[in-house]
Amino acid sequence: MSGPDVVAYRMVGEWEVASSRKYFSPFADVLVEADFTAPSGKVSTMPGFYDGDGIWRVRFNPSETGRWSYRIRSRPHNDELTASGTFEVTPRETKGFLKATPGEAWGFHFENGEPVFLLGDTVYDVFGMAYCGGDTRSFLERRRSQGFNLIRARVPMSQFHPPEGDFEWHTRNMWAWGGSRSAPRFDLFNLDWFRHVDEQIRMIGELGFGIELIMEGWGFEFPFNHRTWFTAEWEELWMRYLIARFDAFPAVYFWTPLNEYEYYPNGDWHWKPVSDRWALRVGRWIKATAPHGHILSMHNGPVIPP
Repeated sequence: MSGPDVVAYRMVGEWEVASSRKYFSPFADVLVEADFTAPSGKVSTMPGFYDGDGIWRVRFNPSETGRWSYRIRSRPHNDELTASGTFEVTPRETKGFLKATPGEAWGFHFENGEPVFLLGDTVYDVFGMAYCGGDTRSFLERRRSQGFNLIRARVPMSQFHPPEGDFEWHTRNMWAWGGSRSAPRFDLFNLDWFRHVDEQIRMIGELGFGIELIMEGWGFEFPFNHRTWFTAEWEELWMRYLIARFDAFPAVYFWTPLNEYEYYPNGDWHWKPVSDRWALRVGRWIKATAPHGHILSMHNGPVIPP
């Protein structure tokens, strides 16, 4: 087991546990999570994620200075995936996380009280473009010099988007799961892709951007238009993995479950009551699962109460 003894305020700490036990599907067959107890006594539960080679990681971003404790556990129980300890959170000058403050300034403030005017650019495929060799850093630096401070991007990529069809810039396989699009394994994840997204999110944060992370791309794209294959169980596993991997990053300003969620469940874009029911159910689940309190965005959708 490894982890930091000291973490600066509103920085990402990372704890690692490893197991020699072989799981058929380590992403799905065991659940690793950690309880973090603040000096005030507040307890935050953070899901962990499998990162290959028998290693699970937990990322957490502390909200208070002082002495914290943690306890990592697994279900089903595995002694090797169990750990506990303490760490010190030291003061640091930082804006902190973005918070929604309706009726104040432009509706958003950082934790330090600074008001925020968001100027965003939709760059759905920024992760995919970088993965395929595109110079996203230069593009983002130019956008930052123009005053932009928010990027909208989707985590899963698609090889097809109407009306253009196949994208010519796709030079690498960006399937985020195991198997393939014709024979998917939704109990596995493409770790090369996810490690690449890690790097891009860190870079985007260093450049001074926030990110709206779209969890399910477009509802007319596979697998999100095929709910008989991509069942609610696989959807929960997918969303939990995204939260475990990315929720601790301060650059994450918004979680968006599905871009224009009216496409749920079958890819047809028109209003239907089941789409609203899905948005409310999934939104509440995200709020209960993601402990860092990022803002939940629902395009064209209902407001999810606290």
